[in-house]
Amino acid sequence: MTAPVPVRPGPDRGGAARRELTVVVLFCLAGGLLALWATTRQWAVLSTPRPAPLPAVRGTVGGGDAAPLAAALTLVALAGAAALPAARGILRAGVGLLLLLSGAGIVAAGLAVLTGGVPGESAVTDVRLTAAWPVLTMVGGAVVALAGLVTAIRGRRWSALGRRYEAPAVATRSHGSGGLWDAQDRGEDPTGHPGPGSAPQDGS
Repeated sequence: MTAPVPVRPGPDRGGAARRELTVVVLFCLAGGLLALWATTRQWAVLSTPRPAPLPAVRGTVGGGDAAPLAAALTLVALAGAAALPAARGILRAGVGLLLLLSGAGIVAAGLAVLTGGVPGESAVTDVRLTAAWPVLTMVGGAVVALAGLVTAIRGRRWSALGRRYEAPAVATRSHGSGGLWDAQDRGEDPTGHPGPGSAPQDGS
């Protein structure tokens, strides 16, 4: 009699894919939240001088006014991050592409403020821009774009939400109500297992 050969379990590819999906979702959420928080800060202070003895007119510009596109795209990024675990296949790749474009748009909006100024700026206006906020917005957008790129490339390999909780299919033998009682009368197990009184059949 040949001894059974032990079967070594293969690598847990499903677990690795779920961990990869979790990391990408967390990165996307972190980048989106960072950019969203940065756009709620005060980005610039505007000061327009007036003839003496009138004081200068001062005003502030928040990130939502300085870069409204970035503020809107951060919400798109957060919504996409929330949709990633439930999507699958081509739909997930599409979400990844949407995240990639959203992140690129956030970066472009922050860069436009750094290079082109803020709304309301003119030749006679003194602008004091806090560069840290558009830079942080760009960093958050870059993280979102990277998460979207990884999703677009590898997203089809990741399992969808809830698949790990699905029970494996079990094949069972079905019996009619009459056949079930008949099998019990004969001393047979209706589930297909040999009964206690049944002898093993000899194939010879």
